[in-house]
Amino acid sequence: MSNLFMAKGGSVAVHKAGFVFNMGIKAPTSTNGVEAMPSTTPYDKPEYLQEKIVMWGDSNDFPQVLHEECKKNTIIPSVLDFASRIIQGQGITYYKRIGRDKNGDIKEYPILPEIEDFFNRSSINSRYLDEAALDLVWFYNVFPELGTSVDGSKIVRLTSLEAMECRWEIMNKSTRLVENCYVSKKWPNPEKSELEVVPVIDPYDPFRVENLQESKPGNYIYPLSMSSPGKTYYQEPPWLSVRYSGWLKFVQSIPQYKAAIMENQINIKYHVRIPIEFWEWKRPGFEGLNDIEKENIISGVIDEFIESFSGTDKSGKVVTTHYWSGEGQGEYGKWDIEVLKSDFGDGTYIEDSQEGSSHLLFALNIDQTLIGNSPGKGLAGSGSDKRVSFNITDAMMAPRRKKLLEPLYFIRDYNGWGEDIFFEIKGHQIMTLDTGKEKIEVTNEPTK
Repeated sequence: MSNLFMAKGGSVAVHKAGFVFNMGIKAPTSTNGVEAMPSTTPYDKPEYLQEKIVMWGDSNDFPQVLHEECKKNTIIPSVLDFASRIIQGQGITYYKRIGRDKNGDIKEYPILPEIEDFFNRSSINSRYLDEAALDLVWFYNVFPELGTSVDGSKIVRLTSLEAMECRWEIMNKSTRLVENCYVSKKWPNPEKSELEVVPVIDPYDPFRVENLQESKPGNYIYPLSMSSPGKTYYQEPPWLSVRYSGWLKFVQSIPQYKAAIMENQINIKYHVRIPIEFWEWKRPGFEGLNDIEKENIISGVIDEFIESFSGTDKSGKVVTTHYWSGEGQGEYGKWDIEVLKSDFGDGTYIEDSQEGSSHLLFALNIDQTLIGNSPGKGLAGSGSDKRVSFNITDAMMAPRRKKLLEPLYFIRDYNGWGEDIFFEIKGHQIMTLDTGKEKIEVTNEPTK
């Protein structure tokens, strides 16, 4: 009778107390020996880009591919957003240094109309800082764009271009400088009319301010990036190790596999055992019928039974088997009905998922107590654990904060705001309540 309960061409695998139809999705396997996630298929650059741009990835769409992969993950986007918000702290502000003592700068916080106007026009904290910090943690590459006035006397605008839309020009062989950045929303293969070419400032040039003042007014990119070994054009954040090691692919496969199990698992609620002699009693001459006639009789009786027994909601299926009672004719009408335990919440791959999550968090360099995660224990982290962990994390963001402030020092010198003007991003240090206050402010040291 197996043909009554088997999908045509399907196979059944035992899954603890239930059954799963073969659904064409492989179960997640160990990451041992797993290759890095394949890059996209290489492509030939259009003729107008030949000898022009440096491709970002084999197909010139690495940041797009990375974002598409990671947005399916429940950890990476939210943790990177968390890291970017820690970098942003209380936002960028400026101060005048009026002296210095053993504790650092002696600061004065004046209100300077020209700087206030620049901050407001550029939306420094709500636009530049937010967008630049996010690109920094995602890609380690930031593309700030400076805009000069029509006469070139002042820089009047600072914004951060979308990193995914930017590609560097190949280095000039004689000067060994990257002179332009190509910007488009249509990578990897934009039309020529969909490209914008923006000149690039050399951040290592000691006369970069003077050279820009002598250049044509317009928009310029001041490149920012954190360093990564062996990379010349596009830097790579350390957390990409989860991709190259295979852990990202492994973790991504678990929810797909479990979803397929939930969708395809047969919800068998009742097991009905029917004496084989019942059919001869029910339909005299049954044994002399052919297989099709027998199947029609059995199916009709079972369908009628299921209709009356399982109720109107039809939740849960009935599986029937036969047995030889050996008890005589009086037992022919006795059907044994067993209620089966459902086991949908079987916890398959929970430990694997927790281990994979730990690898992701280690690579992202965020203490697990800050996001309430401890493998095998669920939510974890006391108040003191979180406080100390947050303070350490906040302090370690200083190099990234200084990096994002670098264009402002260039603008300060270009616009003549004065060398006694400095910029800072105020972070937070959470204190214990017995200190008399809940937090103190921590700022980065001046970069110039």
